[in-house]
Amino acid sequence: MKKIGFLFLIGLLLAGCSAAETFETIGPVQHVQNEVPVMADVELSLPESAVVQTIAGADAVYECDGYMLLLQTLSSGDFKTTVQTLSGFLPEHLTIIQTGADGLKRYDWVWTAAGEEGDVLGRASVLDDGNYHYCLCVVAPVDQSTALSETWSQLFGSFGIQQ
Repeated sequence: MKKIGFLFLIGLLLAGCSAAETFETIGPVQHVQNEVPVMADVELSLPESAVVQTIAGADAVYECDGYMLLLQTLSSGDFKTTVQTLSGFLPEHLTIIQTGADGLKRYDWVWTAAGEEGDVLGRASVLDDGNYHYCLCVVAPVDQSTALSETWSQLFGSFGIQQ
């Protein structure tokens, strides 16, 4: 028993004899949190005739009197892809008007294309807040475009986001 007690005391004494750990300071370390930007709410006065076809997250398709309406939110940064997604055309083949207010960039354009059921006219608007592209797009048969011009003017005039 004395041997065990003696070995125990020697073990305690030797436990304090280990090499001390050294630390080196390199400099201040900055931890950057990747914050996901908050998506704004879209403001839009939908026509009374708008009937929801599909809604998926921030995207919605409506059937209105003689035309289709698409609301879509895409990641900001690649405007060329956004234009091609909405219209099927590259930006260099369209005349795109850029305006802006309150820290937002707004892009508007129209196009025509041959569709399965005849020629169609499309109009699109994109609001860019630096994080997201908030998109409004309408497509109708060309022969209805004159009758829809006032409706579309009101629709696109009401398009905005709450920041």
